[in-house]
Amino acid sequence: MKKNGFTLISRASKGFTLISRASNGFTLISRASKGFTLMELLVVIAVLSVTGILVLYILTSSLRGNNRAQILSQIKKNGQAVLETIDKTVRNSDNVVCTSGSNTTLIVVKGGVYTRYRFDSNRIYQDSPETGDDETSKDFKNRVCTDGNPLVSPNTLVDVNQATGVSVINGSFTIDSAPGYKDIVTVKFTVRANTQAYSGIIGAIDSETFNTSIGLR
Repeated sequence: MKKNGFTLISRASKGFTLISRASNGFTLISRASKGFTLMELLVVIAVLSVTGILVLYILTSSLRGNNRAQILSQIKKNGQAVLETIDKTVRNSDNVVCTSGSNTTLIVVKGGVYTRYRFDSNRIYQDSPETGDDETSKDFKNRVCTDGNPLVSPNTLVDVNQATGVSVINGSFTIDSAPGYKDIVTVKFTVRANTQAYSGIIGAIDSETFNTSIGLR
């Protein structure tokens, strides 16, 4: 096709060739550039998709690693805090009063003040039971050393926050008594992250068991 001195030679979808003859005798040939083919577009999309998946995987792994470190830190922090509290109280007490039949309750006395520890409902509690009016020492001991005796305004020794806290399981107190020696109390328990904390990665984190033996001074 010729128009205004230009010759246009059309081609298929690959483009076209435009031939123009200028007045000075030069010939200008211009070929339209090819566009992307369907196959090339699919390759580009596939490469971008794989790159995006790799970046997402790296970010997710990093976040999971940080969360796992936080959970382990909480477990160790709470477990050590419990051990230190019980160790200080028992070591400085005058006498070990009793443990319950299930070994989940421990009572010690210092200067007439009783301190009780109890593992219950995935927690460990501390309170100070008092003797009742006209209550004998034997009656008091039989009452407060049972697991069913209600705690009095107890303090919880671990973080119980559902988002960041921990649970205490398999807790026990045992007493080793020997003639001529003061009692030795062994404390053992396991700490794990709360089931509602950091869902999806708790199963990959082992719980940690803490134990210590405490001798009265």
